[in-house]
Amino acid sequence: MENDMDVFGELIKHEPGLLSRPIEELGAISFIGAAAVAGYRSLISRLDSLPMTEEQKAKTLKDGQEAGTMLLAIEGRIGELLPQDARSVRIGSTKPVLPDSLGKTPDQRHNASQNARMIAANPDVVAEIIAEAEENEDIPTKTAVLNKVRLNKETERRKKAEKRNKDKPKALISVEEEQYINGLDKAIAAIPTVPPKDWHDEPLRQARAKARIIMGRLGVFDE
Repeated sequence: MENDMDVFGELIKHEPGLLSRPIEELGAISFIGAAAVAGYRSLISRLDSLPMTEEQKAKTLKDGQEAGTMLLAIEGRIGELLPQDARSVRIGSTKPVLPDSLGKTPDQRHNASQNARMIAANPDVVAEIIAEAEENEDIPTKTAVLNKVRLNKETERRKKAEKRNKDKPKALISVEEEQYINGLDKAIAAIPTVPPKDWHDEPLRQARAKARIIMGRLGVFDE
């Protein structure tokens, strides 16, 4: 990792046109940058236990932040340079659309391209992550940017869902009301639509008595 940190640090300092390189080279450089950022993060997490002066610790943090910021810039540039027809390539396809420098397998190249596109499409989130890292004496990372983009999308999705639900008319019903309606449904289903034509005296008397009870209970709904 230290070698990657040194190599990436030299590129940052002595390659002012680094972002103008072709996508094939940027893809390879991004792997070096990712290893360098991981090395810096590991080193910074141990700064308090290392025999270094405050100036050396501050310089290490600054170098790490510059490495993280440059890696995000490289990823964003890769996202901008990716061919448009790469969007429609299926995972596992052997079609040579995505540069080999983005990964060893088609799946790795696909995932790397999706991440690069996401970073390129969200410069505001990149700026937020860089500012937060500076404030918290930390290093900005691709993972932090991607997680925040996904979080923002999920938050927006939930807000839209809540708004849709809020705009829908709500049918308020209590437990007692629901039980009563269920009882009416059962009564409607149980009572035949047409009564028998020829009644015997006793069943007719019982039917009339029960009908009066039912009609009495339903009298509250008379308008």
